Order: sequence, then C-alpha cells, then structure tokens
Amino acid sequence: CAEAAGGDTGANPIMQSAMKGRGNYSWSFPKKSFTLKLGESTSLCGLDKSKKYALVANDYDKSLLRNQLASFVGQKFSNMGWTPKAVPVEFYMNGDYRGSYILIERIAIEGGKLDIKELNGDDEEEQIEPKITGGYIMEWDFRRGADHNVYLGSDSGYVGIKEPEHDLDREGDNTGEGISDAQLDWIADHLRDADNAMRANSCQSGSWDGFIDMDSAVDYYIAMEYMKAVDGNMWASVYMYKPRGEKIHFGP
Repeated sequence: CAEAAGGDTGANPIMQSAMKGRGNYSWSFPKKSFTLKLGESTSLCGLDKSKKYALVANDYDKSLLRNQLASFVGQKFSNMGWTPKAVPVEFYMNGDYRGSYILIERIAIEGGKLDIKELNGDDEEEQIEPKITGGYIMEWDFRRGADHNVYLGSDSGYVGIKEPEHDLDREGDNTGEGISDAQLDWIADHLRDADNAMRANSCQSGSWDGFIDMDSAVDYYIAMEYMKAVDGNMWASVYMYKPRGEKIHFGP
C-alpha cells in the first residue's frame, strides 16, 4: 500500500495525527505494533474511512497471515455486526523500513461501522432510560486497561468500558465531557445483572437470554474455536457492544 509505505500521498493529504505504541505483552517483542489516530476521517489503503487504525507487527506469527485470516473469517459470520478489515502493508517510519505489517481498522463507534448511537455525557436525556441503554463498547480485560473497569467477581474478572470514554484535553486531563457517572453506573449494573443471570442457570424469564444476543454469541464462539485465539476465553481482547434498547452483542 503506497500511502502506508511512504509513497504517493496525493490521495491522502498530510494532516496532524498521533501515533503510539500498541500491545501489552507484545510490546516486549522486537518488532513493535502501533495505533494511529488521524486528524480527520480518511480511507487508508482502500479501507473504510476512519480516524482510528492499528499497525500490527505480527512479530510472533512467522506466517504473517493469522490476523489477516482471522479478519477474513470474522467477515463470513453474519451475526456479529461488524468485523474490522485488514490489509498487508510495508511500513516505513521516517524513511526507515520497519517490515511487513497489517493495517487494520480499530474498534470504535466513530464511523458508523457498528449500528449503535454514540452517547453524549452532558445530554440530560441520555442520563435516563431509554437513551442511557446504549451505545457502549466493552472489552473483557484482566489488565483493567480501560478508563473504567467493572469487576464481575473472581470467576468472571473485569470488563472495561471502551466507549464512551473520557474526553481529554491536550494536557491529558479529563474535560468532564465524556462518559457520565450515570452512564457508567447504568452499564455496570447491567453487566452485573447479565453475569448473575448467566450463573443462575435458568431458562425462566429474566435468564441470560434476556441479556445476551444468542446469534452473535454463537458466531463469536465458533470463530474463536476455529482460530484458537489465546485470549478468546473472556480473558482479554474479547469485545461486546450494547445498542440502545437491545441486548449485549458479542463482537466485533
């Protein structure tokens, strides 16, 4: 991809953007991954327009194919809402060749890829039902890396609230215009209710299927079994989203 490789940038104008290191354990590898946040929504290498992308190094995968294959497999399932697309690229930084990477769309509400409405932390109507019921993006993550992390007990671990997130100023301080306390309390209580319903092992009214979208959960489970993802057992990097007035969906 010429744009990502430092070639012809005519189709992608130069803009103020930010890049930072990506990964937890993988950040200790010699070949580093990065996240990109562009100054404006832009299509890179034929992917859908977005401000947020990731450059994944695939350092541990000598085939350089597995993440690309996982993206392809995920797109074949029809009940997970959306699967990030990925393309292979040759990555240069400041003129230095860094190797073969994949450029992949990051999971975010922005861009309309997921059919959920973005919550506004200072909108009064979005502090009460029905609007407060969505939308949220969540991640099972034992590392507790999100702005806010909901503890569901020793058997279940932590779910991070990925979006809405804090709105930060240039100095990194919270402006108070991101997710509100009322929204955090609502989604935390909803996650605990869903977890309790799962553990009740009941098929009566109010059981787990009142909280979890079964079709997306089944597709996600099959995809994880097929790809043998290390973190796919609700350990980390397992995503869910909650549309307004709907159940919790698994994916992307």
